[in-house]
Amino acid sequence: MKHILIMIFFLALLRPVCAQQDSSGYREVSFGIKAGMMAGSLYGKDLHLLSAGSYLKPLPGVFAGITVHSRLSKYFGIQSELSVGQNPVMLHLLDSNSQQVYNSRFKSTYLLIAPITPTIYFHGFRLSAGPYVSGLLRSSIERKGADGQITADKNIFGTATAPGGFRYKLDAGIVVQLRYECKNGWNIGAGYSRGFIPVMEDPRMQHQWKIYNQQFNLFLGYQWRKK
Repeated sequence: MKHILIMIFFLALLRPVCAQQDSSGYREVSFGIKAGMMAGSLYGKDLHLLSAGSYLKPLPGVFAGITVHSRLSKYFGIQSELSVGQNPVMLHLLDSNSQQVYNSRFKSTYLLIAPITPTIYFHGFRLSAGPYVSGLLRSSIERKGADGQITADKNIFGTATAPGGFRYKLDAGIVVQLRYECKNGWNIGAGYSRGFIPVMEDPRMQHQWKIYNQQFNLFLGYQWRKK
């Protein structure tokens, strides 16, 4: 419900801008920027190994990126995208002293590349779907110490000497986007991505935890068009 209200708010802002549409055509190749909010999440049958009771609460994050659109015909084109985004979630960890669970923010920052995304154009709408790859730039998880204080543990990102139990640095999956674009270049849209590579890595284990990324986002963008 919250995501629907945010989308309505963005549409209300975009309506007066769309009223200023010009009559120029589209460029065969155009460049754009986009920014918005994302709600990250995790899925997989081993989620209970990372968070007590498989508890997970998406937290708001932000992202920004650049896009390149190559329109090949009236209804078909190719989109490429490079973006950076924060993907925080809330977990439940078990306190080894009190044996009680506590809230822990699990944060990730990714650099995402969607190199070739087929796109369908129809009356201002653009529907695109294709593969992506992403690299983990930083990560942390909140842990409670012996003194009861909760601090951010950045060791989960992993180092060359870490034996295991750290973040996998690469992800790959599929991304789907739907956006509406005005003729003057302003656009609004929503996207969903689903990863297929486990978020945790431990060479000491034969079977890696089956926990994967997924996220939903809303964005506002601008595409430079021929005047």
